[in-house]
Amino acid sequence: MKQTGKALAIILGLCVLNPLLLAEEKPARPQAGSPEIQGGEQQIKRLKERQEYLLKMHDLMHQIRDAKTDEERERLKLEHLKLLQIRTSPHDPDMMQEHIQKLMEQGTEMKERSNK
Repeated sequence: MKQTGKALAIILGLCVLNPLLLAEEKPARPQAGSPEIQGGEQQIKRLKERQEYLLKMHDLMHQIRDAKTDEERERLKLEHLKLLQIRTSPHDPDMMQEHIQKLMEQGTEMKERSNK
């Protein structure tokens, strides 16, 4: 009986202490001004800039589509291409330049077709 009581007390003690023994230690939250926070702020800033750029490009594409005259359409296309050139990736500028060249060729072909 004494052994059963001791065994029961040990099992009960382990059940009570088990959550405390298995609890993971949580890392401390980074303080303001720490590199982790600054890196996150910079990333958020870059994402906001990217979103503004994409919205501007999207609006320009709609303006090109809705342009009333060929001159206005060409002016908007040139503005669109300038924005593309500004955002050329420093990692692979040739790829972006090829894309811009294709867009310019497509614009010239479309202009020739509309003149016929």
